[in-house]
Amino acid sequence: MSPGQTPPERVTLARDFLAAAKRRRVADLPVAVLMREDAELRRILGEMLTLLADCEDDEQQRAATHVTADGGAYLVPGDVVVLGFALGEAIGQRGLRSGAYLSLARVLGIEVPR
Repeated sequence: MSPGQTPPERVTLARDFLAAAKRRRVADLPVAVLMREDAELRRILGEMLTLLADCEDDEQQRAATHVTADGGAYLVPGDVVVLGFALGEAIGQRGLRSGAYLSLARVLGIEVPR
């Protein structure tokens, strides 16, 4: 990847390069220029495929409950409901320890059924 460039900037540069390449007549270009252009097109294609794979990885992570790199957690809505019921059950069973479960539910933003 090009250092210091954001994904949108890389996409814009790739589009600009391809637009310019489309305007040139291949038959009019020397072989050395065509070889450099071929190398650049391969490099850009590699960057775009890597960018696409990164986006797909992000989408897959958003679709599943997981712990984030900074130690936080991402919970999908279905897991929030299940965890809410589990915490509600734990609160009902534990009596004196229910304060810790209520605090955990509050921190996670989960409404606990009673």
